[in-house]
This record gives sequence, structure tokens and C-alpha cells, in this order.
Amino acid sequence: MKKLRGFTLAEVLITLGVIGVVAALTLPTLIKNYQKHVLVNQLKKAVSVFEQGMQKMIIDESVDNLKQLPMFDMDNGCYQNGYGSLIGETLLKKYFKILKFSYDEFEAKYLDENLGEDSSSDPAPVYMSDGTIYYIDGCYSSNWIAGSVIIDVNGTKKPNQWGRDVFEFYITPLGNLVPIRGTYEQSKSSRYWKNGNYLCGTEGSSDISNVGGYGCAARIIENGWKMDY
Repeated sequence: MKKLRGFTLAEVLITLGVIGVVAALTLPTLIKNYQKHVLVNQLKKAVSVFEQGMQKMIIDESVDNLKQLPMFDMDNGCYQNGYGSLIGETLLKKYFKILKFSYDEFEAKYLDENLGEDSSSDPAPVYMSDGTIYYIDGCYSSNWIAGSVIIDVNGTKKPNQWGRDVFEFYITPLGNLVPIRGTYEQSKSSRYWKNGNYLCGTEGSSDISNVGGYGCAARIIENGWKMDY
């Protein structure tokens, strides 16, 4: 009879060691890419929910645009960190599933954590029932901007960082969200994300050294909803 030869214990251990090394090298990248995918999907949802709420507000309140509503009217108690908050909160409650209003200070780390942290007491957070936080500022004098909103897509969860889970948008009078530092600001070269490394890095590069992250919503959307940094 022909004698069959199996793997020796040493060969099995060597194979398992090689598999372990490969896994150790690839798993962190896979996990990181998965986390980016989750955050981008949360951003898409948060943008959609906000736009739908604002556009329903325009229809139901029988106005032509948001700037005709008190919370977006500079001369009539616009919504910003408690100023005109009762008017704004009453209106927001009608169109969003809100867990609570708060006057906590906004805080978020920059994309390059070596740059420190960004903080402000203006505007105040609106906590949604799905875990999202919207920081709404309805006090803008511009004709094409009704206000702005900072979106923390996963609320109090980490990383709480510009360009990862924290993003900023302009609110147009018709209730659409336009990413700050995006194509709307191409004419202002220093404000467009592609022209300022501090805003969201360099196009095509994943290097985030000295990057604040303010323009990352624009980068993600212009890249087909991909976080390539």
C-alpha cells in the first residue's frame, strides 16, 4: 500500500504564522475602510433627512423660501444659540424627530489631531432621535444662503473630528445643503477645498498632515461620496 504523507506540525505552524502576519497587515486597512464607508453613509442620510425636513417646512408653512420664516430672518429672531430659540425650536419640532435641544459648546478635533481642537459656543446643538446632532445657524444676511449647519453624523460617539464625522454645509433658501468650501466657492480660490491644504488636503492624496477638515464634505461629495483620505 502507498503511504500517504501529511503536513508536519512545524509546517502547519509556519502556515498559520504567515496567515497571521498577512491578517495583521491587512485587517487594520479593511477596518478603517469599513469605518469610512459607515461614516459616509451616515452623512448621506443626515443630509437627506435635513433637506427633506426643510423642504417640507417651506411647503407646510406656505412660504416661498426659508428666509421668509422667523428662524431664518435676521430681523425677526433668527435661530442661533438661543437667540430666537423658542421660535426656532417650535418650528424644528414640527419637522424633525428631536430628542432634545441644548446649549452645550461645539467641540471637534481637527482632521490632523496635531492641530488641536475647534470649539465655539455658537451655534447650539439639536440632538436628533437617531443620534445625529445638527448645529443650526439661521442668521445669514446673504441672499443665496439662508443659514448653515454643522452635522455630527454619529452624535456623541468618536472620533468627533472634522472630516470624519463632523461636516459643515450652507443651507440654501430652498432647503438644500451645499457643502462649505465646495464648488459654490470656486471663484474664491483660497476658500475652495482643492486650493487649500488646510481645508481638506490635496486632491488624490490621503495625506492629512496640517489638514483642518473644514472642506471635507465638499471633497467627499465631489468624489462620488467617497472618503479617500
